[in-house]
Formats: sequence, structure tokens, C-alpha cells
Amino acid sequence: MKQFVKYGVFLMILVFFSCSKDGDSSDDIDLYAGQWMGNVTGEDSGTVSFFIYEDGSATGDFFTNGTQTPIYFDGSVNSSGSFSASFSTTEINGSLSGKLSETSGNGNWTLTSNQTKGTWSVTKK
Repeated sequence: MKQFVKYGVFLMILVFFSCSKDGDSSDDIDLYAGQWMGNVTGEDSGTVSFFIYEDGSATGDFFTNGTQTPIYFDGSVNSSGSFSASFSTTEINGSLSGKLSETSGNGNWTLTSNQTKGTWSVTKK
């Protein structure tokens, strides 16, 4: 009987560890990897585009009619699709934040240097 209990406990431990999640969310981030392009609206209008890498990091550019030049940024997305990026030049600084699904996304942008803000929306290409 003792041996049966010992094997039962061993089996329960084995099942527990085989069913537990390992916490690796890189597969979820892969859903967002690729090129994203879209529009900027609000107190100014323009375009936004970025590329998300398999590790969740992102690089892109933000352009508005008011800035008249692409502003390059670095950002990231997490496994739940929350996207954030910030940028800073000698004259312009700001940020983007929002939420991505597998094929589209949207959020808010702010240029803190001139107190301009609005929304953005993108689709995955």
C-alpha cells in the first residue's frame, strides 16, 4: 500500500509540472510581428508605420502635417497586444500608446513639445 501511495504522489507531481504554463509568451508576441501602417488623426493628421520584431520590439516612423518630417521611434508590444513607443528629437518629443489585435490596432498619440494630441489606427500588412 505504501508503494501505491508513493507512485500516486509521484504521478500527481508529474501531472502538475507537465500541465503548468512555463510563462513563455513569445508565441503570443509572434502574432503581432510584421509591418503595420495607418493614419494619424486629431489635432493634426498624418501617417504612422512600424515594424514589430518577433521579440516584441518595434521601430517605426510618425509623420504629421505639422511636423513635416518623419519622426523615428522605438517601441514594444507585449503578449496581450499593448503597444507603446516614444520619440524625441531636438525639437519634437512625444509618445504613442494603444492596443493591437492580430490584424489591426489603434490608440492615442501625444506631441508633448507642442501639446498636440490625437488618435492613430493601423492595419497589419
